[in-house]
Amino acid sequence: MKKLLTMLALALFCAAPAAAQGEPTPGEVAAVRELLEASRTRENFIAAMEMGMEQGGMGEMTPQIRAVLRAFMDEHFRYEDLEPEFVKVYADAFTEQEIRDLAAFYRTPLGQRVVETLPEITAASQRIAMERLQAAMPQLMQAIMEAMEEEQPAPKS
Repeated sequence: MKKLLTMLALALFCAAPAAAQGEPTPGEVAAVRELLEASRTRENFIAAMEMGMEQGGMGEMTPQIRAVLRAFMDEHFRYEDLEPEFVKVYADAFTEQEIRDLAAFYRTPLGQRVVETLPEITAASQRIAMERLQAAMPQLMQAIMEAMEEEQPAPKS
């Protein structure tokens, strides 16, 4: 139960409402695709998911578990299916010129170093956040329970 509550809280913590933007322009689509290529998003996507699962409680994955995960990812998280959503996220967050500037940065030696280290940095950051969330979970659950009790109407006498 504690794991379920922790995962629920993390999901709520990480969830953000989608921006109500229009569809990306052809120029924005091209710029984001250029950025995704320069940042090697396709090749790092599955590796980042595996790392997240390992740090999310699955522990070190055996070759068999890794194969199952890869098959699952191939079926449910195909990059080709996700790319239009990635394009929309970037186009909603940045101007076309900013996207082109990001792509140019990722082509530099420092940009490539960021690409290479970002999965580990992200996983470490998530681990730190999860540890803090788990430590504070009793307080969060207490506050949620109190808020839920306050919302309930008083019993009729």
